[in-house]
Amino acid sequence: METTRPIAAAAAIPLLLLAGCAQDPGVDLSAARQWADEVRAAASDGPGFAGAAATEVGTEESESGVMLLELQPGTVLTRVDARCYGGDVETISTVVTITLDTEDGVDDTIEREIPCDEEAHAVDLRPTAADSLMIEGVASAPTYLHATAIIELRVEQ
Repeated sequence: METTRPIAAAAAIPLLLLAGCAQDPGVDLSAARQWADEVRAAASDGPGFAGAAATEVGTEESESGVMLLELQPGTVLTRVDARCYGGDVETISTVVTITLDTEDGVDDTIEREIPCDEEAHAVDLRPTAADSLMIEGVASAPTYLHATAIIELRVEQ
């Protein structure tokens, strides 16, 4: 009978290790969708605004969310303000990959991880004339990502 304890303990170790590797708990996707709709509705299309989009994003094991913004040819972007919904889960983050399709045909790609705290996080771009912008998100748990592209403003005197 004494041999059953070590065997039971040995069998429990892999289960404990798997529990430690679990992905972040999920968010309420209907609440995340509502949040994305509210952010989109509140967005300003004033000076500096080049475009905005929102999409559901998944984990590495699922399809990532991809948004494509067509721009006026030669639009010079300075940053993308990215935000994602985390609800009550503080550990969720999203890796945002931004690819600029430049005038000279060279793709310029920037990647940054942001916390899903519903706040805007500026992803600075090297000011480059672009024709389109692709924004892709991969999150630690399924959620929604919203991104706003900002153009370079010039003050003439």
